[in-house]
Amino acid sequence: MPTTSGKIGRGVTLKMGDGASPEQFAAIANIVNIDGLEEQLGTADATLLVSTRQEIVPTLFQDGPVTLTAHFDPNHATQDDATGLRKALRDKTLKHFKIDFSAAFSTGDNLCSFSAFVTRMTNGQITVDGLMEITVELTPDGSAAPVWGTAP
Repeated sequence: MPTTSGKIGRGVTLKMGDGASPEQFAAIANIVNIDGLEEQLGTADATLLVSTRQEIVPTLFQDGPVTLTAHFDPNHATQDDATGLRKALRDKTLKHFKIDFSAAFSTGDNLCSFSAFVTRMTNGQITVDGLMEITVELTPDGSAAPVWGTAP
């Protein structure tokens, strides 16, 4: 019977750079879910009037957004409006990010680096018996493809 080589996500971190030189990265606090980092090839319709099927030509690569959900802590340096995600959103600052898969994959390409703008922050549902959450959308700049490599 075959066994999977898949891994669970426990220990994976999403880190945000501080923009300094050399740049220091800090793990964004309280993340419970990371979704996205979609890579998609755009296409243009090239169908001719004499064609019997649709024809396409490849155009530009498009990097889809990365969405994260985190337990809300407006006082944490990675979420606040002084140095964190909220500041990057309000200042329209391009930030460098790294998704570190080292906890799951000890060898090979276990790090994905990309540049993105924080384009959306949404407070999640606030209930009497649950932790408050935020959802953050990071939209890649698109001037450079995400880079896969080995974490230091």
